[in-house]
Amino acid sequence: MKQKKDIVNKVFNITKEDETIIIRSKQDSSLIAEGDTLGGIIKKNFTLGIVLKHDITSVYTIQEKMHYGLSETENRWYAWSNNGTYNSSFGIGSEVRMGDDAYEPDCKETFKLRALKFWDSKIYEKVTIENETEEGFDIILRWSTDPDIVKNKSVRGGFTAHHYNFPEQYGRGEWKAETLDDAKQMAISWISGITR
Repeated sequence: MKQKKDIVNKVFNITKEDETIIIRSKQDSSLIAEGDTLGGIIKKNFTLGIVLKHDITSVYTIQEKMHYGLSETENRWYAWSNNGTYNSSFGIGSEVRMGDDAYEPDCKETFKLRALKFWDSKIYEKVTIENETEEGFDIILRWSTDPDIVKNKSVRGGFTAHHYNFPEQYGRGEWKAETLDDAKQMAISWISGITR
């Protein structure tokens, strides 16, 4: 247990307030976990588990429940959700392709293509872009009329629309990490991709 405690102490500030142990990131002071005992927190908290498993030396938080950190021993950036539902890692040589969670379109056309692919499913008979302006567009979805595919009779054959605004800044599209800084950006993009 002492070895685990030492690793945790390298990455986190641990304090006790009113009999509750509070764990915060040393890098950005974000709250990581709180509980009655350090051992109990380590057993239940995915962030502490991934830090211990991969010897992560820094932890940063985005959107409260999403984290990323560097494993210097593995030369990889890890990204994960607080509850461990989602996690991934990126290192030198990692690649991002369209359809990956870390993919960020590099222009309007790939942005529209990604939106269309997102809605491509058997439950829709037709997925189209309409009402395009310089600012954005609508995706129009026509629900399938097949009762085996769409169980809800009230939506069968109907239409649904979703509005998309073009981003102020585009990403890198498909690319390969040449440096650890590139891998860090992939981890951050991955978090954006799964939380959008």
